[in-house]
Amino acid sequence: MRIALIGLAALTVVMAISVQPGNAQYWMGRGTWCIQPPAGTWDCSYYSQRQCLASLSGGFGTCVTSPAAYWDRKEGKRKSRQDW
Repeated sequence: MRIALIGLAALTVVMAISVQPGNAQYWMGRGTWCIQPPAGTWDCSYYSQRQCLASLSGGFGTCVTSPAAYWDRKEGKRKSRQDW
């Protein structure tokens, strides 16, 4: 019984150490423009508004600027435009 409790305690400690924060970003791609669908994952693989609108034509959703720059500034990260 004592060995089982020690093993359980060790397992709990190891699992607690390996826990990482979740990623709340729900967009894909590193472009500067995104297609924001009514529901689902954003597609941020467009580097100009014209490119985004061409892909959107006939579909549902809207073209919006990528929120990645906003979140990078909020988290204190500096990114150049070419890193996107």
